[in-house]
Amino acid sequence: MMEVYILTLWNIYPLFLLFITVATACVFPEDIRGRWYQSRYGELEISHNEITRKGTCAQNEDNKYLLYNRSRNCYKCLVITRWHKNILQYKESYCLVENDINALCERIHGEAELHTVVRIPSIPVACPFQGYYSFKYSNSTTHNRQCENPLSEIRACADDSKFKFIYRKCPGMPETSNKELDFQCLATWESGEKFLYGKFQSPQLTSREQMYRCFMHNFFSMSGDMSISADATCQGLQSPTVGVSTMKLDKEPDDHRWPLQRCSFPKFFIHHKRWRDLSGQYVLEVESQMFRIKDKHAQETIIFDADEHRSDTWMMLRCINDIDKTLNSQVQEFIVHATDDKCTSKYRCLRLKKRHNKVIELHIGEAVDDRFSVCSDSQFLNALKFIIIQNHKHMKPTSCPQKGSFRFADKASDCEGQFISGCRMSDEIEIQHYCPKTSRRSVDIYQCLVSWQEDNVRFVIAHHPSRKSAKCLAYVESADGIDVHEDEFCRDRLSVITSRKINYALFKPADGCGNLLPPVGSAAPNGYTSDRDNNNNEYPDKTKHNSASGIIDAGSNHSSTQTISLVWLFSLTILSKVIQSIR
Repeated sequence: MMEVYILTLWNIYPLFLLFITVATACVFPEDIRGRWYQSRYGELEISHNEITRKGTCAQNEDNKYLLYNRSRNCYKCLVITRWHKNILQYKESYCLVENDINALCERIHGEAELHTVVRIPSIPVACPFQGYYSFKYSNSTTHNRQCENPLSEIRACADDSKFKFIYRKCPGMPETSNKELDFQCLATWESGEKFLYGKFQSPQLTSREQMYRCFMHNFFSMSGDMSISADATCQGLQSPTVGVSTMKLDKEPDDHRWPLQRCSFPKFFIHHKRWRDLSGQYVLEVESQMFRIKDKHAQETIIFDADEHRSDTWMMLRCINDIDKTLNSQVQEFIVHATDDKCTSKYRCLRLKKRHNKVIELHIGEAVDDRFSVCSDSQFLNALKFIIIQNHKHMKPTSCPQKGSFRFADKASDCEGQFISGCRMSDEIEIQHYCPKTSRRSVDIYQCLVSWQEDNVRFVIAHHPSRKSAKCLAYVESADGIDVHEDEFCRDRLSVITSRKINYALFKPADGCGNLLPPVGSAAPNGYTSDRDNNNNEYPDKTKHNSASGIIDAGSNHSSTQTISLVWLFSLTILSKVIQSIR
């Protein structure tokens, strides 16, 4: 009988060790997991405990990992360095039967190949140099001749993670050529020297191996040197001036192609860092001397891989000079240097008019090469015009004007209904709309964000709480009551435009707020369709961001501890029963 119990313990012990091994197995940090690209090898995936084609993690000490390759039944050591969220570099040992992590890692000598892998897709980063540069370049290691006549160019783009390289061919140098390459910066780091990793794009580049390149660079105030790798690795870069391909960059002081910023925008504009237009399509990110306009609906002009990050920066405007007309002028003008999403830079004139603390009228004149005539009235005949407001999340709703319930007639159709302002909620307009010809009934809900008076016109910015867009409503007293109409630029254009959704004549006197139809909630009034159900979904496009990205979840340690505790409890229970049986 004793032999049976010993045999039972002998059979349970390996199972116990297996549980312990699983509970304490090594895992890769969350911030290096995901899809990556490696030159010559293609894509690889790092999961919680495995790397494609490398093996399963068996043990780790700091950044050293012992991997077991099942297909070859051997072990190798990987020493991984994370330079940037988008870049890893590693060295590896040969795959051997030996499974001692320290012994294997010591076999990696200093001359071992340094592998570089880039995350796909990568979120771009701001490039380490900005503006316009001219450069001369060399594409050969056999001689030091540089292509310098004509000079080549680097042009800035609206998105500070992008540049356009314009190479020019030099006579008598067959290794040079005329070509334009769009470039996006994906990572920067320092390791003795300064490095940049990024991606070129042009119709001639068809593979990741051709697109990805590593740079070593050194920039001063008006000049710089860069060497570029021959492939998607960072191999062959000895210094910023020595490599397969090198560039010498120069910038002219106050060059008209990238003039110095010499002015600041008004405080009422820069006090809030983020503005948006009424349609919700354009967002402005504002600094004291520069702002970017982002187009949330745009298709990117420069297309990288389908799975890569999409840029929505449409235009960057840098303040060059302010036009001082009069101290009391309502309109302020600025000469700006504007760069668009095609990496084209020209001068434009910017006109700002403060309509309210939270409302600005913005006009951007046509693009010209000459800064001296840029603010003439002729440059505003086809100007870009916007009414911009603060982001909804920074704006507290305000009470709607003209409190009461009004009957209205739609000037653009035979429809009619009730215009209920500030009755159910002080900051809410409810429009009950009925069209006899089609028997269509609907209810629209608007929330008042800001209201102000100009002469005899009351303007109100209102929006559907469930939508990105907002409307400017103009209220004007008339002989019969109040005219209310949508006005894209809050200019009180009174002509009847049939395409406007709101163009009503409200009849006085108002009925007050009594005798209203039942409030629109889960069900609209009989025969009506309502959008009130969406009121609690104020920001439907808002995504939740995990601020702890890149940090191993503390819950995983708790889970491992629980697993180990259960294993010990299980084992002790078995041992206790065996001992009791022996007795």
